[in-house]
Amino acid sequence: MKPVFRAAIALVLATSGCATSRVAGWEELRETVRLSEAEAKTQMTLGKTHWARRHVREDLEAALKSFERVARSEPGAPGTYEALVLLCRGYYLLADGHVEDPAEKRVLWEKGASWGEKAMATNPEFRRRVGSGAELAALARAQVDALYWTAVNLGQWAESEGVATALKFKGQVRQMMKRVQELDPDYFYGAVNRYWGVYYAEAPYFAGGSLDKSLENFQGGFRIANKYLAGHVLFAERYARRKGDRELFRRELELVLAADPRALPEVAPEQILEQRKAKKMLASMEEYF
Repeated sequence: MKPVFRAAIALVLATSGCATSRVAGWEELRETVRLSEAEAKTQMTLGKTHWARRHVREDLEAALKSFERVARSEPGAPGTYEALVLLCRGYYLLADGHVEDPAEKRVLWEKGASWGEKAMATNPEFRRRVGSGAELAALARAQVDALYWTAVNLGQWAESEGVATALKFKGQVRQMMKRVQELDPDYFYGAVNRYWGVYYAEAPYFAGGSLDKSLENFQGGFRIANKYLAGHVLFAERYARRKGDRELFRRELELVLAADPRALPEVAPEQILEQRKAKKMLASMEEYF
C-alpha cells in the first residue's frame, strides 16, 4: 500500500471513529409463520400484482408486505427464495426511487442487504462455507439475483454510513460484484459495467480511480442495454459531473426524459422512476457543477 494511501486511510479512521458493524442476515434470528402452499401462492400473487406498479410507493410497500409474509414462512417452503430476492430488490428500489431522507434510505438499504443475505444462505454449501473466504464460490447462476441485489444494498448502506464504513465494506462489495461478473457478465442490463463505471469515477486517483476506465465501463453497459435508463442517469451523475462536462450531463438526462419507459416493459416502473430522477437533476443542475 502506498504511503499516501495509508496516511489517507489513517486520517479517515481517526476523524470518523470505528467503522459501523452489522449482523449478516443469515445470522439473525427469524420468527417463522405457518403458511400453507395455497396461502403462500396467494400472497405471492397479491405481491406481484402490486409489484407491477412499483413506481408507486404505496404499491411497492404493499408488495413488500406480501413478500415478507412468504419470506417468514418455514425455510424451504414454496416461493421462499423468490420472496427473499424480491424483498432485497424491493427495499433497494424503495430507498433509491421513493425516499429522500438519507437516514430512511440507510435503514432501507440495510434491510435490503439483510433479506438478500438470507436469500444467499438458502444455498446450503454457501451457508456451510460462511467465514471461510470461499463462500461466494459456492453461489451458482441460480443465486445471481440474490448476490447482485445484496451487493448494491450493502454498498449503498456502507456509503451512507460514512467514509470509514464505506472503506470497511468496499472490498466485500467488490468481491461480490466480481462473482456476479463471473456468473453472468451481462446481468440486469449491464449492471456490472454500471458498477465499475461508478467505481472508477468516484474512487480517488491514488486508489485506482480513472475517468477513462469509468467511460469504458459505462460504454460497455450501453452496448449491452442502451435503453436501460439508469445507466444514462448514472453516467450523467457520476461521470459527467466528475469530468465537469455540463453539456454531456444535460444531453444524457434529456435522452432519459425523451425515452419511452415501456421500451423495456419488464422494468418499465424502474424506467419511470429514472425519468423522475432525471427531471430533478436537470432542475437542480447548478448543484452538480
